[in-house]
Amino acid sequence: MDISLKNVEYSPRNSQETMCFYAEIFIDGKPAMTARNDGRGGMSFHDPHPKNPQFYAEAEKMLLDWGKTLPPMKAAGREFPYDDLDMISTKLVSDHLAAKELTKMIRSKVVMVEAGQVFTLKPVAGRSPSDAAVLEAAKRSYPNATILNSLPFDEAVKQYIAAGEGA
Repeated sequence: MDISLKNVEYSPRNSQETMCFYAEIFIDGKPAMTARNDGRGGMSFHDPHPKNPQFYAEAEKMLLDWGKTLPPMKAAGREFPYDDLDMISTKLVSDHLAAKELTKMIRSKVVMVEAGQVFTLKPVAGRSPSDAAVLEAAKRSYPNATILNSLPFDEAVKQYIAAGEGA
């Protein structure tokens, strides 16, 4: 099952107790639902996608089943399963934002993960962070680090998110 987001709007300025966002959720390319949260600490709202309202009930079940396959979120020394649409949609938006952030970082820096921490190196002026010599120098300097620039993007995002979650 391929889950994707479109038309994601995120407002850190309006995110008080929860993330303030709006997103359209697609499953296998089909519009499934919209998700939104006003950022004031309440639950997220989910509505049928206006282009495919008859798919909502099936999409909800598919997302809840998918949530059961995820490792639980860890916070405050506890584990929380992804067992409701609120947690699932928030995770999807968080992961989307992390991928967007990583894309931006990789353009100008060598991004590495070591011991669950993300750190970056800015290459020498005039050199690209994707230059083989730059990546090799980073690997020599930090032999235990995983260089995200050299991984397939989906794998790099997974490792970046895991490091951000303290995994």
